[in-house]
Amino acid sequence: MKLAEAFGAVGYRITYRNEIESVMKQALACGKPCIIDCVIDPDDCVYPIIPPGKGADDIIYGN
Repeated sequence: MKLAEAFGAVGYRITYRNEIESVMKQALACGKPCIIDCVIDPDDCVYPIIPPGKGADDIIYGN
């Protein structure tokens, strides 16, 4: 995760649901700032969410 490293952080990527626990444990134990890229299905309902191209004032909290 080169972008995280460019900012002095450690980068992790979660691609599958079964990776969440191990990646979170690694991130908490590393002792540095971390950026976690978590891949989700575009059709999943994940809230709260800021729509693409919008700002924090446009946050959606759910249905």
